[in-house]
Amino acid sequence: MIELYYGVVEDAKDPDALGRYAVRIIGVHTADIETHPVNRLPWCYTMAPTTSPSISGLGQSPFIVQGSTVILSALDDSLQQFLIIGTLPTTALADTKIDGQGFKDPDRQWPRNPATPDVNMRYRGIYPNVYRNEIKGKYEPNRIVKPEYPKNNVFETRKGHIKEYDDSDGAPRIHERHSSGTYYEVGPNGSKVTKVVGNNYTLVAGEETLEVIGNVNIITNGNCNIQAGGDTDIASAGDIRIVGAHASIKMDGMFALKADAKIKLQTLANVELTASDQVIIKEDPTMYCSGAAATNEAACLLAGGSWLPVKGTSNPGIIIKAINDIKITGDQKNNNCLNRKS
Repeated sequence: MIELYYGVVEDAKDPDALGRYAVRIIGVHTADIETHPVNRLPWCYTMAPTTSPSISGLGQSPFIVQGSTVILSALDDSLQQFLIIGTLPTTALADTKIDGQGFKDPDRQWPRNPATPDVNMRYRGIYPNVYRNEIKGKYEPNRIVKPEYPKNNVFETRKGHIKEYDDSDGAPRIHERHSSGTYYEVGPNGSKVTKVVGNNYTLVAGEETLEVIGNVNIITNGNCNIQAGGDTDIASAGDIRIVGAHASIKMDGMFALKADAKIKLQTLANVELTASDQVIIKEDPTMYCSGAAATNEAACLLAGGSWLPVKGTSNPGIIIKAINDIKITGDQKNNNCLNRKS
């Protein structure tokens, strides 16, 4: 028959880093720390579940803190060696500050809230309101959090990092949070919210594709920089609108602007067109080659064809209109007008 014991962990700093814990065991050790000090308590191994291989660093590391109540099995008749087979959440002791007594955390760090249940408050269906003062984004949806005891499965670390797998009927969620406030959460309808309190950096060593069935909103309160080591293509099945205080386009090579319909340039101030070389305004009528297959005039004539305007197209010439005067100035010495009509 296996006899079970229970006790309180009083030292979690295994000198050999093997995941052992020093336990003061009820019925085996006295509570008087002078009669039986912490350094005389046995170092007890912990039993891991079958989902943790516990070899070569595989599986989950033991996670018990000083002050935890544990269940043990004796490994010898002399009650000198014990195996921790589980922990026992109860109600945290309220008399942890009594000097000279064991069965508590000697460092007085745990429990954090004496005389309260040891199970996580989120598991008990009580959700803290400390998250209500967080900065919210413009498009951030409201959180739907309705944990029901005992359906919210919670894991919390010493520093307050939290994982929740909430199976509550009203609002099932997955929530993982860093103690700083950075978190992600998958809500009841499958929507996901990711919030980063500090800076965010993502590196993809291969290719990345983002496909969105609905709309995409990218909002920044600061500058936005987009850089590409190769070509950049922007395509839209609808209109493209650019709105801002000022716009500047700089190209190290050629800049081409082409439209299959009208190009309209409108400003409430002056229009300046400056070039270090010639400024050419040229009409490019819609032409075709008659009698030969060619796509330009030279090739058409060489092939014996005629370079003609496409029937039905309008080629009205170059039109410059103004309400007031039109002034054209240039270097008079080189101002040669080959054809002038008035």
